[in-house]
Amino acid sequence: LTLSLDTFYIDNNDKTKLSDKVKVYGTHLSYLTYDKKYYADLGYAYSDYYKGLTIEQWTPTFGFGFNKQRDWLQVRGYFISSNKRNRTQGEKNVEAVDLSLTHYFDGQTFKLNKIKGSYLTGERFYTVDRDSANVYNLDDIQKEGFALLAEFQLNETIKLTVSGGKERFINKILNDSYSSTYIYSALSTTF
Repeated sequence: LTLSLDTFYIDNNDKTKLSDKVKVYGTHLSYLTYDKKYYADLGYAYSDYYKGLTIEQWTPTFGFGFNKQRDWLQVRGYFISSNKRNRTQGEKNVEAVDLSLTHYFDGQTFKLNKIKGSYLTGERFYTVDRDSANVYNLDDIQKEGFALLAEFQLNETIKLTVSGGKERFINKILNDSYSSTYIYSALSTTF
């Protein structure tokens, strides 16, 4: 069993103040079986926005390993509610599902450690993504997303991670839809 507590604070120059001075508090309880075949967790996040908007988010997750734990399938639900519909495009509650599949390598081929693909469907707003330590502090509704990640173990202490993805959003008030494409890389070391 693992228990963690998270806090986030967003301070920016938003002239409307709607996405500024955001405070997020979260907790996360996870369980991994001793043989590392099954995983479950439950996350909760409470976000406090300007002029009394509060967002509550529950994220139950289930995962399991197969193919001698070289493959890992994970399903995470997002259940998000708002106390002010007028600040969340008329929506009080939204739900989404994030499905991911990870394959682990032995590091012998191109020093590749793992690859991961994920797909999000449903609707989310003001999401707290604990895995990426990211807070989506806008009221636009995320409708879909996918991502790919590759991790290379360059030597015993240095790791290279490369990922990219695309997310689709809609703003019902402005009748506008758009997408966001990203590429991310990180070089990390352990001592």
